[in-house]
Amino acid sequence: MIDSRVEELAKIASQEMGKLIEQSRGEVKLCAQIARYYADNAKQFLAPVPYKTEFGDAWVEHHPIGVIMAVEPWNFPYYQLMRVLAPNLAAGNPVLAKHASIVPHCAETFAHLVREAGAPEGAWTNLFISSDQVANIIADPARAGRGADRI
Repeated sequence: MIDSRVEELAKIASQEMGKLIEQSRGEVKLCAQIARYYADNAKQFLAPVPYKTEFGDAWVEHHPIGVIMAVEPWNFPYYQLMRVLAPNLAAGNPVLAKHASIVPHCAETFAHLVREAGAPEGAWTNLFISSDQVANIIADPARAGRGADRI
């Protein structure tokens, strides 16, 4: 799906952020590769891993961990989102994304692609909020597994 829209998506990124069109094309193509990679390999990545121990058989199972919040920069407006979405969608984790405020059209275009591709409702949500609001969300003690202590 992304492969057939490289020019359209690249043009949006180039117009919105000033990236050279050839660089935008490369970014869009990379996103398609990432999506395919996880679509092709997710079942294998998430398969239970058996272990034999001196105490008997055991295994590791992979389960969704819950909603992931991603705070992303502007320099690769599609790639930064796809690298978060693809593995988390495969694992069953919905994503809340605070995209860089200077590339909102790219963020909305990406969200539209996710819906168009048939992702479950709520799999991807753009948050158009300030950095202070992000900091408040992260600082909330009810949140678990924060990846950063400071914004």
